Amino acid sequence: MSTTKSSGPLRAVRWSKPDGMAQIRPGGERLRFFERQLAAPKEFSYSGGTYSSLGGTGTTATTSDTIFGAGQHYRITTGTTSGNTQGFRYRWASSNGPNLAWHGGIVIPIRVEAIGATASSEVLLQISNNVSAGTANAAQTRYLQNGLIGDQFVYFPIDRFTAAGTPTQAADGTSTYDFHLYIVNRTTGTATQCLVGPPQLSCGVRPKISLGWDDGLISTYTEVFPMMSAAGLRGTLSVAKDYVGTSGYMTEAQITRLYDAGWNIVVHGVLAHTDASITTRAQLLAEVARNQAYIAEKWPGGERHYTYIGGAVVNAWSISVLQELGFVTARLVNRGYPMGVGVGMTDASWLLMASNPTLDANVATRLTDISDAVSGKWAITEMHMHSVNPVSPETGVETTSRANAQSVIDAVAAAVAAGDMDCVTREEMYRAFA
Repeated sequence: MSTTKSSGPLRAVRWSKPDGMAQIRPGGERLRFFERQLAAPKEFSYSGGTYSSLGGTGTTATTSDTIFGAGQHYRITTGTTSGNTQGFRYRWASSNGPNLAWHGGIVIPIRVEAIGATASSEVLLQISNNVSAGTANAAQTRYLQNGLIGDQFVYFPIDRFTAAGTPTQAADGTSTYDFHLYIVNRTTGTATQCLVGPPQLSCGVRPKISLGWDDGLISTYTEVFPMMSAAGLRGTLSVAKDYVGTSGYMTEAQITRLYDAGWNIVVHGVLAHTDASITTRAQLLAEVARNQAYIAEKWPGGERHYTYIGGAVVNAWSISVLQELGFVTARLVNRGYPMGVGVGMTDASWLLMASNPTLDANVATRLTDISDAVSGKWAITEMHMHSVNPVSPETGVETTSRANAQSVIDAVAAAVAAGDMDCVTREEMYRAFA
């Protein structure tokens, strides 16, 4: 499978004031973009402390690789049983530890070299300060996409480590400061092996969010479109050709109304929105190409962007097929936190965009995601929904009530009105950070 190497150290993206410039995208809409300042990110310095391997079954070893910059790289190999955990700890003493107070998040660059096909392995990051006094570790867990070999950039927002504030080194300079990074295997019979580059500290970005709706369901037109229009927002609609104009789904004329209002119309799966009959790479290539051509003809501007069927990578061919057809983004359904943007990523990583579903059961969490993105200076690459208050003939798919959908739209609109966040389409998100 084809993957793209990163070219040297990553770059942090810092927001500056609007430059007043406008650009034209296919479809004719004029878009306003923000000036960006690119600078080398701040790396953790593995000096002034002690390193030790952690975990039971498996190995962790230092390497001479410089794939993700000049800092120390580690190759972590787990055992072959689900739950096997392997990693390392770096402990700074006295005042040598990094201060995280002003950073938006920590990005861990990872080259996946081996991983199971049936379950997502985990990346567990723990940070603790003043451990000698018994302060508990503050932890976060993210997921590596199962079955995929290549580069992934895993983002840990600083404000998600603790409920009470940012984990920083104690002011008296006498505490020890631990950084623990583990890979947790989740597929029995297969080891997970990763090359882990030096952590990057993101200085934070201009907060952005893309709101997406999947499948082209009629409720997106009857419920969501009026709410978004009233709030002055535009979204991204993922469409599969064979569903357009059928019972419970939008017609071409209805989709065109969204497009004319500035929405992105992007490619969603193969023509029939199912991968059950896909048995060869050539078949997948042909099916995705036909759907891509349909979007390019009817609603140009979104044909470079893909949303995976059911939110999952179809099989080992998916990434190389999308690369061959010129796609620049592809969105998963990742039920961890949304992906944070703010450092340069490889092209292959844009084809593994994370997203969180917005359902009645988790709308409070999605509202917290929005406020945290604003306060922590990070971007939510896509927060998506399916059915909103569906009525016959639409069959409800991951249903969200009208009130809950409205609360999410209102929260984004309020942040936009306050100047704290931009609501953008998928294409605009990619242009802003790629």
